[in-house]
Formats: sequence, structure tokens, C-alpha cells
Amino acid sequence: MTMSDVKDRIDHHYQSALDYLNRIVLELFQRTNLPHDQRKPNIGNLLLVESAEAAELIFNEPDLFQKEFSWLTAFGPSRFNLNGEPWLDLRAKTQRHYAKAGRPVVEANYRALYEAALLNHGPLTYENFEEAISKAALKSFFSAFEIAPDVEPFLEHFAVLRKYAALLQYFAWGGGRVSNVRPDDLIQSTQAAVRDYGKTCDADPEVREVIERLTKSGAKFSKEAITSDFMINMFAGIETTTASLMWMVDSLGRSDAVRCRLAQASHDGDTKLIENFRDECLRFFPPIPFVVRRIAKSLTLEGHHLGPNSQLMISIIGVHRDPAVWDDGNDFRAGRSEFGDGKVKQLGFRPFISGPRSCGGRRIAEMEMNVALEVLLQNYVIRNEAPPAGYDYALAVRPKLTPGLTFTPIKKEVA
Repeated sequence: MTMSDVKDRIDHHYQSALDYLNRIVLELFQRTNLPHDQRKPNIGNLLLVESAEAAELIFNEPDLFQKEFSWLTAFGPSRFNLNGEPWLDLRAKTQRHYAKAGRPVVEANYRALYEAALLNHGPLTYENFEEAISKAALKSFFSAFEIAPDVEPFLEHFAVLRKYAALLQYFAWGGGRVSNVRPDDLIQSTQAAVRDYGKTCDADPEVREVIERLTKSGAKFSKEAITSDFMINMFAGIETTTASLMWMVDSLGRSDAVRCRLAQASHDGDTKLIENFRDECLRFFPPIPFVVRRIAKSLTLEGHHLGPNSQLMISIIGVHRDPAVWDDGNDFRAGRSEFGDGKVKQLGFRPFISGPRSCGGRRIAEMEMNVALEVLLQNYVIRNEAPPAGYDYALAVRPKLTPGLTFTPIKKEVA
């Protein structure tokens, strides 16, 4: 069988993978409608954690509750699938860049990138909105390394990476067990996609120089390892930011009252109201719906005994609707009062996870979402007259946008 035949066979299972993963996400949403004592403790073979208090314990003990993204190893080593010293060493390669790029003084740069993407490309529609914000997010990512390459060649890899992210989870968790795809074939196809990404990096002088610099700095890792970490950081960051902004626009269009109130807040410089709306969207539609952890040694959690190397799933959806933290958590409230309580938000709000293994690019993402919302509110009347069309999950949960979503430019008076 040729590699082309293998690829066709793998591609044939992509929709099945999406359906399988979407059902997991749907179950996590549906469970939150039941009282805790009526919910099954497991999802599949995994103990499911939905309480904010238990999630707090888990996220603050990364050596005991280790990241379990073994399916990601096919992409190569990254801060997402390493633990302990290797994780610390690899994280140190890029984290100072993200910290510097997360300073408030950089926000004007992100605003310029989103203005260019959302205002200077012709009519904005439901069909091109995702591409527009993906370009702005990718340019923002590259700006953290003080480079500005052509983003088009890199964006072409996103659909391929998204496909393999879905397929690897599908087969790792048993959904594709009865298929005619061998795990080794899927891994080899994924690795071929990573090599193609590496060629795109090598073809761009700015990106090639950054990867060479990261390879030489700090702890010793191969160029291939640095390239895969750079790729996963880029892919995860752009996917989650893009998915979050898609949910925000989908939600904005469903309430003229909310949109008008936020537009006025943007005009008045009231960033707090916009941030509350942003965070409510992240709470209600977390881009990362769940994470998996592996137990390093025997313990008892919420009355359940777990042995070494056993795994559990933390439902970010469940934590974000935990009735011990949130008032009517299954209701969407653009101005939710709990966001004014720092303790509540710290305990029950985990879109970027928390603890030592929290998202290193959080401040960048928050600034990007803020400026994107302000640019949209100041320049478009956004309406969404179609019923929700569902979502897809591969690495992040994103809504399916439809023709009912419209962007009408606001006519501005000429001074």
C-alpha cells in the first residue's frame, strides 16, 4: 500500500473523529444540567472531575497530576506533552518572549494588526471572518519573536494539523479501534505533516533564524524538537484565540441590547464591561473543554481511589458551571457579577487552566481578544439571526458560523 493510499484511508476517518469528539463535548455540556449526585462519576474509563475545588488541587500539583497528552507525541516534544525538568527546560526557551509580548505597552501593536485584518480586506462575512482573525492572531504570535513573516504559508498547515489533532485523539481514546487504520500509519502521516511544517519554517529566513536561535539557547534540544514545540505553541495559541473570538461574535450577534451596551462602553473607554463579556464567553464556551491528567502515585480524590499511572479528565465545562461557584452557571450573562469577585474568578474560571502549567500566552490572548472586540464594536453592527448550527472540536471548540451572521459597516461622520 502506498503512502497516498494510507493517507486516503486516514482522511476517510476524519469526520468520524469529529463526530466522536463532538459527542464527548456534548456529554460534558449535558451533564451540567443534572445535580452532581445524579451524574455518573466516569466518562468512558476516566474519572471525571467537575468541581472547581478539586480542579484547584489538581492544577496546583503538577508533579502529582501530570499532563497527559500522549497522543500529541506524534507531533514531537512540546511544552504540552512534557513533564518535570524537560518541560521546564523547553518552556524556558520561549516563555520570556511571551512574557515580554504580554506587557500592556504592546497592546497598540495588536490593535494595529486586528484593524488591518478586520477593516482592510473588503466586506467582512461569516465566510471570511475566521480567516481574518486567524491571520491577525498568527501575526501577533510572530510579533512576540519580533518578526513579521508572510503568514499565508503557515496558515495552510492549520487545516492539516487540526485534522491530525482530531484523528490522534480519536484513535488514542478508542473511537477508531475498529477501523482499518494502523496506529503506526497515523503516526507516520502526522510526522510527515510536521516535516512539511519544518520545511515552511526553513524556507522563511526570519522564522528559520528564530528556530536556530532557540535551538542554541538554554538546555540542549534538537532543532526538530524546537521546531515541533514552536509549531504546537503557534497552533494551540492561534486555534484557541480564533475559536474564542468566533464564539464572541456569534454571541454578540444574538443580542442587540448587549451589542449596543458594549459598543457604548468601547466608545466611552469602559474596558471592564468588555472584559466581563469576554470572560463570560470564555466561561460559557471554553475553547479547551477538558484536559487529562496522569496520576504519579496512589491517592484518593473525591472519594475515588486512583492508582499510579491512572488517568482522570477535568471538565473545564463542568468547572465553569459548578453551582458551588457560579449562580445559575448554565445561563449566559454578559455582565456576570461574579467576575467582580477575584476569589470566585480565581477558583472557578479556568479557560487558560491555572497553576504552574497554566497557559504562558494568557496575557497576549486577553489583549488580542480585547482589541479585536473593540475594533468590531466600533466598526460593525453584528447580527446573528440564524439558530445555533453546532460546533466542531479538534484542539479547540469552535462554533459553525452561518449566513445568518452579518457584519454591517458603521458609517462614520467625516469631520
